[in-house]
Amino acid sequence: MVYSYTYPGGVGRHVEATAEELIRRGHDVRMFAPYDPDDRLARAMHRGARPDAREVPDYLVPLGRTIGIPANGAVSNLSLTPYATSVLGRAVRDTSFDVIHVHEPNAPVVSWFAIESARVPVVGTFHSYSTSRLVNGFTANVLNARRMYAKLHARIAVSEAARWTAQRFYGGTYRIVPNGVDLSAAPGGSKEKADHLRLLFVGRADERKGLPVLLRAFEALHGAGIDARLTVAGATEEEVEPYLLERDGVEVLGRVTEDEKWRLLHEADVVCAPSLGGESFGMVLTEAFAAGTPVVCSDIAGYR
Repeated sequence: MVYSYTYPGGVGRHVEATAEELIRRGHDVRMFAPYDPDDRLARAMHRGARPDAREVPDYLVPLGRTIGIPANGAVSNLSLTPYATSVLGRAVRDTSFDVIHVHEPNAPVVSWFAIESARVPVVGTFHSYSTSRLVNGFTANVLNARRMYAKLHARIAVSEAARWTAQRFYGGTYRIVPNGVDLSAAPGGSKEKADHLRLLFVGRADERKGLPVLLRAFEALHGAGIDARLTVAGATEEEVEPYLLERDGVEVLGRVTEDEKWRLLHEADVVCAPSLGGESFGMVLTEAFAAGTPVVCSDIAGYR
């Protein structure tokens, strides 16, 4: 995986869930991913954002630190160090893998190195949706990604939107395998009723997530006399404060644990996903459905 294990996101949840399910089925799995410890250097390299304090599971091989790079309306936490390629290179050469599965092949540098170094079949899963001709054209033609991806034995896209991006800029044939959800983690039972409308936003304060749009809409609800509460999980007080015109009815929780996230998804009356674009799937939407909660979302390609 190209993204940091301690700055989790949708791709990370997908990879972890896949690894754990394969292990449950008796397979020997090694997951290679960057790992940022919770220290001052990590915060300095990610514009003040703190990584989650997560233990290293037995199947994870850390690939060192990452740096936060703005991309596609969000921040990608990528490892660009020689240490990462050195660790990965030794593993690829010295370990008897049957298959190597690369997630987000179009993100530098770890995924490219894995593809080029592999001596066994390689599967690539494409997660991203982007319409940028400049970025994708540069990657495909100047960096020779189109040629590199010819080495992939199978190509997977997590959605129609992700397949559109990969096929348009990199060619090839893709099988759609959507992101899955662990239904056993979703709370069951009926919801407790409340005397007000409970709205929930789960996600980072990235530009493409559209949180300011939701805050303006929430203020309009209050102005119309609707008794509602908005809970924001994932974004911090410091990130949300600049967008708040009024604080009444808004609760900002910051980062939450997986258990807390599932509880919030189950308790909410509506989950709001006001993303502006750049989304290829929408894991939070799927998790909300699993928790039995309706979703109001933007009409964008990745959510259709």
